[in-house]
Amino acid sequence: MVYTELIKQIKKNFYIVSVEKFKSTTANSFLERYTGKHLLLKPELLILNDQPFGFKQINRKLKALEKYPIYIELEYADLAKKTKVLHNFELYCEIKIKKADFLLKVKTAFPNYKKYLSIEKVSNVFETKAATLLVFSKLNEIFEEEFLEESLEENTITMTEISNTINCYLVNFRNFIKKIYDLDNETNQIEISNDFFAGLDWR
Repeated sequence: MVYTELIKQIKKNFYIVSVEKFKSTTANSFLERYTGKHLLLKPELLILNDQPFGFKQINRKLKALEKYPIYIELEYADLAKKTKVLHNFELYCEIKIKKADFLLKVKTAFPNYKKYLSIEKVSNVFETKAATLLVFSKLNEIFEEEFLEESLEENTITMTEISNTINCYLVNFRNFIKKIYDLDNETNQIEISNDFFAGLDWR
């Protein structure tokens, strides 16, 4: 039930463009990988005379959201009663950083989302004027700390509560990506050096 609700919420909050599924050769476990985009990039159906006529053109400015691909991975066991039990969940986005002002604004915006996100910096030793920020959803912590299927059976939590929690984390992740997009559009072009990252705390 939790797996089904999670997939439903993922498809509701993101524009999924590809899905891969792998099965373990030694156990009844599966890995699913989704590649997605911000929901604002999802084509909107155009209706003419109550009939599908095509898709509305996406605002050219919003196309810059393509720079922030979204990656999702789920690991789960498929049990005898067709119950899928989640073992691991990961939702993250890569953000390329080349502007000092942009980085500072990301740092300023982050505390508002700290409950729902964590950020890691990846540097390339051969590229001193750029780095990548990996934005991770903290939704995985819920699946690590609680066996939700068991809690449902014991009536210590309801499906509505689980659904609302999942949606809250996904919406905040999605909103942060949009915030990054907004900040990127208003920053200047000051290049950064590798030591510029010193002292920035993303915990």
